[in-house]
Amino acid sequence: MRKRTSADAEPGTSNGDMQIAQAPARISGIGVAGMKQRMLYLVVFMMCFVAFIFVEEAIEDAQAEKNALIEEVNGLKAKLDECGFSLDTNQKERQTNELELFSKLKALQEQLSVFEAEKRAATQEQLSVHESDTEKIYLEKGNGENDTPLNSVVSTKKADENASAMKEWRSSVKKVCKKAKSDEDAKELQKITTDSFEQTTKIDSERAFANRSSVVRCKNVVIDLGTFLGDSIRSFVDSAFVGCDKKGMKVNPLHLDEILTQADDSTPERRRLQDSFAEKMKETSLFPEDYCAYGMEGNPRFTKDLALMEYFVMGLEPRPVRHLHIYTETVVTPEDGPTKVWLDTVNKERSFWGRRIVETEEDAIKSNLTVANVDGISLSSLMRNTLLAYKPDAIEEDKSGGHLIVKMDIEGRLWKSLSELGENDVMCEFVNMGNTVVLMLEGDHFQTANDVDRKEFTNHINEVETHLKECGVSVGTLPEVN
Repeated sequence: MRKRTSADAEPGTSNGDMQIAQAPARISGIGVAGMKQRMLYLVVFMMCFVAFIFVEEAIEDAQAEKNALIEEVNGLKAKLDECGFSLDTNQKERQTNELELFSKLKALQEQLSVFEAEKRAATQEQLSVHESDTEKIYLEKGNGENDTPLNSVVSTKKADENASAMKEWRSSVKKVCKKAKSDEDAKELQKITTDSFEQTTKIDSERAFANRSSVVRCKNVVIDLGTFLGDSIRSFVDSAFVGCDKKGMKVNPLHLDEILTQADDSTPERRRLQDSFAEKMKETSLFPEDYCAYGMEGNPRFTKDLALMEYFVMGLEPRPVRHLHIYTETVVTPEDGPTKVWLDTVNKERSFWGRRIVETEEDAIKSNLTVANVDGISLSSLMRNTLLAYKPDAIEEDKSGGHLIVKMDIEGRLWKSLSELGENDVMCEFVNMGNTVVLMLEGDHFQTANDVDRKEFTNHINEVETHLKECGVSVGTLPEVN
C-alpha cells in the first residue's frame, strides 16, 4: 500500500493538520495495550503480596506453636522436678539424640500420671476414713413409704402449693397460740409444731446421689457461700418454723435437727444466724418457702452429708423451702473453671473444718497439702444461673420484685469475690431492675491475703463496698461466732 503523503491531503488541509488528526488513534492504541500490561503487572503483584501475607502468618503460627510446645515441655520438666524425677537436659545430648530424649520424656510423663493417680487415690482413701454420724441419722429417718425417687425438678405449681401449705401451718400455730391457756392447749400446740412435717420418701446414699435436685431459677434466692456441714442452710430452714411465746406459756419453734433426732441441737451461733435470716425476710414479708436456697462447699469430705441433707429437706411435706440445691465440691472463684483446694485432715475435733484455696494456710501445711480438684463458679455466674430475672425469656414481671440474700463466709478469700463483683456489677444491675439485695459478709475480708495483696486491694474493696451501698445493696456483717 502506498504511503499517504501531503499531496493526498484534502484541499485546505496541511500535513501538520493531518498528523494531529491521526495522533489520537495512535495514542489510543498504545494506551489500551499499555493499560492491559500494567493491570497484569498489578494483579501479579497483588497475588504475590497476598501469598507473602499468608506465608508470614503461617510462619508466625508455626513459631507460636513451637513456643507453646517449648513452654509445655518446660512446665512438665518443672512438675517432674517437684515430684522428685530427674531429666538430663544436656544441650549436646538433646541435639544429637532427640528421639531418645522424647521417648524418655514420654516415659516420665506416664510415670507422673501414675504418681498423680496414686496421690488422688490416697486422698480419697484418707477422706473416706471419716465416718459420718449425720449420714446414719439421715438414713434412719429417711424411712418414708414412697419408694419412688424424688423428682429433681419441682414444678412451679407444686412449689406454690407447698408454699401455701407452709403458710397455713404457720397461721394455725399462731391461732392455737393466741387461744391457748391450759396445759392441754400447750400439748396440742407442741404436737402441731413437731408432728406436722413428715418425711415421705425413702432415703439412702445411692438414691440421694442419683437424684440430686436441679438448679431452678427463682424470683427470691438465698445463696450460702461456704456451706461447710450445712449449718447456715439449717439456720435458714429453721427460720420457717414458729412457736408460741406469751405470758404463762412458751413452746419453742421447731428446728430441722429435731425432725432428725428429736432433740434441739442448734447452737447459739446458728440461732443468731437464724434470727438474722428472719429479720432480712421480714423486711419483704417473705418466708423460706418463698425462696430457693443454694449452698456451695468445696470439701469432698462433706459431699455425702450435704447430698443427704438436700434430699431429706426436699422430701419433707410440707417443705420449709421452695427449693434446695447444694453445689458440692465447688467453690466461689473470680472466674469460672476448675480449681484446687487444700484440705484439712488435722482438725478432727472440729469436723475437719479447714478448707483453703491457697497453699500457705497453717492447717493445709500440717495436712501435707492434701489437694482436691473442684469446680469454681463466680458469684456473678451463680446469680445469673439461679435468679429468674436472668432467664433468657424472662417477662417483665419476672425481672423485678425479687429478693436476694447472699451469705459469704469463704475462708478469708472474700476480697477476691468482692473484686469480681465490682468488675461485673451484676449485683447493682439486679437492684436497678427493681429488686432487693442483702449481702452478709464475714468480718475479715483479707484473712488469707498476703501483705502485698492486702495493701493493693484494701482501697479497691472499700470502693466496691461503697459502690454496692450507693446502688442500693444492703451490706452487713455476719453474726460473730464465739
